[in-house]
Amino acid sequence: MSWTEKNVFFVSTLGINNVAKPGQGVHAPGKDDLHPERSPIRERRVAMRKHWSNPGESSMLSAYEEDAAYEIASRYLRQGKEVTLVVISLLLAARNEVPFLSAGGYAVDTLHIKYPDHLERYSQGEQLFFHHIPDCAITEIRQLRRIPPKYESV
Repeated sequence: MSWTEKNVFFVSTLGINNVAKPGQGVHAPGKDDLHPERSPIRERRVAMRKHWSNPGESSMLSAYEEDAAYEIASRYLRQGKEVTLVVISLLLAARNEVPFLSAGGYAVDTLHIKYPDHLERYSQGEQLFFHHIPDCAITEIRQLRRIPPKYESV
């Protein structure tokens, strides 16, 4: 299976009606003009570090492979938070020219910054979307009310 044939999952603690709006997709909370290639490298480094330390204020959105997403979601559920998973098809994203990057590769290879230790376990499969994930790449939205049995001990 190539990378474009798999799904990644965006994890949100917003209610299901506040995550993905029909026709609008998912928007990052932060506002800036950051571009993954055209913005000065210093600005991209600052934005990446900000995203990793406080994704709730970032203009980037991280989506993870299924196991990592469910681990993250399980932590939120244990804290009593509502969790919504947005399933994103990388194949549909690529076909619709939605820009996304491997977060680990982008940070390490392009920006020359180290992945934070507390996020290292998710680095291999994390995909980074800038500003927005459009409807055309979203295949499903799941509301989680309890921790799936597979992830209860994580």
